[in-house]
Amino acid sequence: MNDRIRNEVVAVQTAGFTQNILGDTNVQILIYNRIIRDNLSQYNATTNTFTAASDGNYLVTIGLHMSDLTSGGVNYSGVRQLYLYKNNAFFVVMSRAIALNTISSETYLLNSSVVRLNAGETLTFYVYHSAGGITLPTLDDTKTNNLTITKLNSWWLKIY
Repeated sequence: MNDRIRNEVVAVQTAGFTQNILGDTNVQILIYNRIIRDNLSQYNATTNTFTAASDGNYLVTIGLHMSDLTSGGVNYSGVRQLYLYKNNAFFVVMSRAIALNTISSETYLLNSSVVRLNAGETLTFYVYHSAGGITLPTLDDTKTNNLTITKLNSWWLKIY
């Protein structure tokens, strides 16, 4: 099997799944509850945690499509952020957007980052929004609401 595919994790939010994101609270774990590919069993869909099977550099690509509308149809502006935690501690802001209630009723957060991991180290993904005590849902979008983690081959990182 191709080494890149063997060392790749792909997870999504399942069709019809909606995660309600509470506003102005601590960061909330982001759920990717359906594993598409994970030949080395590195992603736990129950705890939403990736555990590296081996030392290396991993390309992490994460996406989230969320509504800026409450169930009552009210649009809320504010900051939307995706956070990457390494070994249960804040590591980096993966993506940030500012939603303006006069422009859009949806926010897409998408980004990639290379992370160095040793075997056994973990990654967890969190989301935050600043729209008061309001709950904003993720949208039913399996094409955008996804997570891909690929271990990069050492040849990919060589500089010639």
